[in-house]
Amino acid sequence: MDSYSVTVVGPSGSGKTVYLASLFRRLAVNREEVGFFVQTDFSSAKLLNHTYGEITRPGAWPGGTILDRVQELAFTCSVRSPHGVFSPFAIKYVDYGGGLLTDVYEDGATAADEIEDRLHKANVLLVFLDGMKVVNYLEGDSRLVDELVPVFNQLQDSTAVIHFVITKWDLLHHTRTLKEVASSLLDHPEFSGFVDHHARMNERAGAIRLFPVSSVGLDFTDRGADGQMVKRPGARPHPLNVEIPFAAVLPDLFEQASQMLVDPAPDEGLEQRGRLVARLRGISGLLPTAKKVLLKRAAASPALAGLGEGIIDTVSDWADSRLNVYEGRLEADRARHRAEAEKIASNREAVKHLVEAFELLLADFERAYPGSQLSSRA
Repeated sequence: MDSYSVTVVGPSGSGKTVYLASLFRRLAVNREEVGFFVQTDFSSAKLLNHTYGEITRPGAWPGGTILDRVQELAFTCSVRSPHGVFSPFAIKYVDYGGGLLTDVYEDGATAADEIEDRLHKANVLLVFLDGMKVVNYLEGDSRLVDELVPVFNQLQDSTAVIHFVITKWDLLHHTRTLKEVASSLLDHPEFSGFVDHHARMNERAGAIRLFPVSSVGLDFTDRGADGQMVKRPGARPHPLNVEIPFAAVLPDLFEQASQMLVDPAPDEGLEQRGRLVARLRGISGLLPTAKKVLLKRAAASPALAGLGEGIIDTVSDWADSRLNVYEGRLEADRARHRAEAEKIASNREAVKHLVEAFELLLADFERAYPGSQLSSRA
């Protein structure tokens, strides 16, 4: 069985432990809307399930990873068909205590050398950004990025696929868009310098993505008087986007590998289609409420001046028609994909099916969250 390793880093309290427990519960049982499920060893399954129980029950949040302790969790990805269950690969998460990134020790912690080696050799790096610190960053506190500078320093020559995960997105969901948060992060010179260097250094470098997740959902917590998150009495968790970073691992690794073999030709793949749908939705949703503003802008444009209200209606009709076309294609892709699951009879076919399932999830995510691809911004 193939195995793909993901190195997980993030300061203490950034939500790594909570995320991995929520990811397990989201994918432990086969769900039609996801299209696959994961399995791990029984001991890890019990530990993750126990941690998830601590998350969802009233009371304190579970503790973080013990300093010097390296946790390794292997999630075998599986798909079921009438011919059986096929498990062609595993995604292995290597999680480090957050103090290893931020704390200083006279003799160093026992895992420090290992995490440095992992950072240098990582094919996929999952970097956690504490949503509470993101809120503080947007209010002028730069410690969120300052804590990551040692990691950025170690990755100067890396061609790894890098995924940033903003945890506790429920703190930001109602007030900020992902695009706004991404833009603000890229205003920080160290953050933007790292992203720009990664993109310029090597045309074959892996993608840099930004994922907003909530391991408990948008309505499970409140912000207490002390600024900490407290659980709402009687609330039920509804995790948001926790499966998306998992789904991005193979498509991004495969895309990177394909670029090493041949320059990518322009096409209308799922990823591009997802972004186009998001743009068309934006146009369609904006026009009915902002016609006066758009007319004013049109009047100031030499190319559009004099066309009047008709051009706005025409653009709106165009956006609606194209939206129907592209959303129809995505739905057709999903229907075809579900039908093809019935034919899976080998691990090789299962891999192809799973990667397409991942790409469909990413297409839906990208149209809902424009600005998630940091390394491909204009």
